[in-house]
Amino acid sequence: MANAIASCFRTLNDVAARATLYELGEFYLVHLIRPMRKHQGGTPMPSSHPSRLSFDKPIRADIQSPSSRGDVKSVAMVRDGYRCMVTRCPDLNVFLKERRDLLYLAKRSSLPFTPTECCHIIPYSINDMKNVNEEKFGWKFEGTSIFWGILQSFGYHLQPELNGNNINRPENVMTLTHALHGLFDDLDFWLEEVEGQENTYRTCLSSNFDDAQARESLHLPPTVQFIVHDVDDLASSGARGSSTSQVQPRHLALPNPKYLRIHAACCKVAHLSGAAEYLEEVYRDVDSLEVLANDGSSAQVLDAALWRIGNLVPPV
Repeated sequence: MANAIASCFRTLNDVAARATLYELGEFYLVHLIRPMRKHQGGTPMPSSHPSRLSFDKPIRADIQSPSSRGDVKSVAMVRDGYRCMVTRCPDLNVFLKERRDLLYLAKRSSLPFTPTECCHIIPYSINDMKNVNEEKFGWKFEGTSIFWGILQSFGYHLQPELNGNNINRPENVMTLTHALHGLFDDLDFWLEEVEGQENTYRTCLSSNFDDAQARESLHLPPTVQFIVHDVDDLASSGARGSSTSQVQPRHLALPNPKYLRIHAACCKVAHLSGAAEYLEEVYRDVDSLEVLANDGSSAQVLDAALWRIGNLVPPV
């Protein structure tokens, strides 16, 4: 990035240099920040059964990259103990409908029951981005989306490990409450690694929120440690029902710190640069404007609307 910024000033014309720098900022906004901001305005489309699991079909014990978004939700829920990974709020539909044999485990805490959703860290829609052959700011992108190319320029070669169905690998998903999922997708909530403590993160909220009030309302702890929860083993040992899942949770990977690091960086850049507020305003205009301006001033609104149509993915 430093080289790209420096290249903007390889001219004696200050006006041209500033224009090129603005173009570079817009490049990152359009091809990195916007794709990472998965909630593209409007009301998120709910899934018909936000927390319903596929207990009626087998899940292979050695599964690593589930073939569908429904499968990965089931796998993640088993790994996460049928709770939100961050707040530990028990899933409403699982404990009260699907797995009543585990209800006594959920009642051990005072946390409220709530629907949960499967949250992709690197967005599911990234694989739908078209391939390009383009050279820009000294980088050449051949046969890959610009998003992957930007990450590669920062040293993250992620496309091979997240291409196609690999985007559904357990390392790229988390079980979150509906509220936290929305904030994560809006780049208003992120996780920062605690140095020296494996799979332990500080929970961070943007300055858009009163931190104390938001944390109380969201049941958000200051730090969280991710572990694999073998709830079915607990149920079996407690003689309160038999296991119905064929997944062995201990073999499932936890969220990859590298993916969470990228998401956190995008969140901080978006808010420090003003990009988050800009995107919020643009998508608000998408929902409120009935007609576009004749003078072309609504071009960015149209662009955002077309982007949303092509990339909005309902939650699971």
